[in-house]
Amino acid sequence: MSSQARLADAYLTARRLPESITLYEPVLTHSEGIRGPDHLATLTYRNNLAVAYRFAEQLP
Repeated sequence: MSSQARLADAYLTARRLPESITLYEPVLTHSEGIRGPDHLATLTYRNNLAVAYRFAEQLP
C-alpha cells in the first residue's frame, strides 16, 4: 500500500473527507492502470473512495 493510500485511509478515519477523496482518486486510477480493475487492492481503493463519497453526501 502506498503512503498516499495510507494517508487517504487516515483522512477517511478522521472524517476529513475532501482530503481523503482528493488522495483516493489518483490512487485508484494508478492501481487500475498497474494492477487492473479486479485486483484486490484496486477493489479496496474503489470501496474506500465510495465510502468517502457516501460520508461526504451526509454532511450538512
